[in-house]
Amino acid sequence: MALTGAAIVTERLAAVLAPELGKVAAKKLLARVTMEGGDVKELLGAKLASALRPEEYLGAANGLIDRALGRCNGKAPMSR
Repeated sequence: MALTGAAIVTERLAAVLAPELGKVAAKKLLARVTMEGGDVKELLGAKLASALRPEEYLGAANGLIDRALGRCNGKAPMSR
C-alpha cells in the first residue's frame, strides 16, 4: 500500500463512497486523486479508514478459495 497510496483498493473505496456521492462521482473523485498523485487515505479520513483494511474488502475470496481447494482434494464436484 505504501507504493500505491491505496490506489490498489480504489474499487472498494468507490463502493464505500457511492452511497454518499453516487457511483459515477465516487469513481471520478478517486480517479482524479490517484492520477494527481494524491493520498487516498488522506481523502477518506478516519471515518472510512476501515475500508482500507484487507479483512474488510476481501469479499467472497475466502469462500472461493475454500471451494477451489475442496475441488482439488476431490471434496466438491466440478460443475460444467
